[in-house]
Parts: sequence; C-alpha cells; structure tokens
Amino acid sequence: MCKRVLAAFILCCAAAARAEQIGFEIITLDWPDGYQARVDEDRIHMAGPNGEQVTVLQFNLDDTVTPEEAATKTDTLRHFAETEMPKSASEQGATVVRDLKKTDFDERHTLYSMISQRSENEARQYLIEYFLVGVRGGAYFSIVGNGDAMPAIATFDPVFAAVQWKE
Repeated sequence: MCKRVLAAFILCCAAAARAEQIGFEIITLDWPDGYQARVDEDRIHMAGPNGEQVTVLQFNLDDTVTPEEAATKTDTLRHFAETEMPKSASEQGATVVRDLKKTDFDERHTLYSMISQRSENEARQYLIEYFLVGVRGGAYFSIVGNGDAMPAIATFDPVFAAVQWKE
C-alpha cells in the first residue's frame, strides 16, 4: 500500500516538476512551488529551490485494522512525536529554536512541530520537523536547510496549519 501511495504522490508532482498540492492517503497540503520530488523505497525526498532537503515518511493503516487497533497504533505515533522528536536536536548537536509544539486541530487530528538550528564550520543549518497524526496514520516531514530557520518557519508553518484531512 505504501508504494501505491508514493507512486500517486510522485505522479502528482512530477508532471509539473514541482509540488503545488501534494496528497497522501490521509492528508493534502498546499506545498510551496519549486520542489523536485523522488521516491526511495519507503520515503519521499524533495529538493527545494533554496537547497532545502525534505524527507517524508508516511504511516497508514489499511482498512482491515479495527478502530481499537488503529487507536493503539496512532497512540504509538503520538508517543514517538512527544518523546523522540525532542531528542533529535541534542543527538545532532543542535540548539532548539522552538520546543516541541502540539497543535490539536480537533480530537482526532494533531500536528507536532519542532525547530532546531546548528552551526558547522561557520555555516548555519536548520532542521524543522512536522508530524501530522490522525486516526488512521500519520506523515512525518523533516526539512533541512541552510541559513536561519526563521524565514523557513514563515514559509512552512502556514502550509501545515492549513492541512486538509481526508479521514
């Protein structure tokens, strides 16, 4: 199922050589122009016009999963967001710019985000993580870019705040 969803994603993006509206099984996002997309095994990679590197991991449950099983599995995704995302900055030697932020769209859909910055050889690099978790799965986005995180935050926060849920 994951391969089918990834193939649908890449077809929607490759035709225009950029991702304007990207869709997954549970979400659709209005993505900034100028991103080139490719698929590797279980993840999507996008390269941005300013050198940003975006990696997307998708977690979907098939239709045979009961609501109780789905709740257990999405609780695991939420636990990952709340415990593992905060560790990523320190593991990479980065400074947290924005602590883990949890935004509940409703009782079924949540956005987790976290932003960190690091300097290496006098070059600044940022990592922005977004994790959308719904009833039947989630999508984790890692955005790495050069420079200051603040302009990137101004670009990406509105994209994720306006997510369209399909479940």
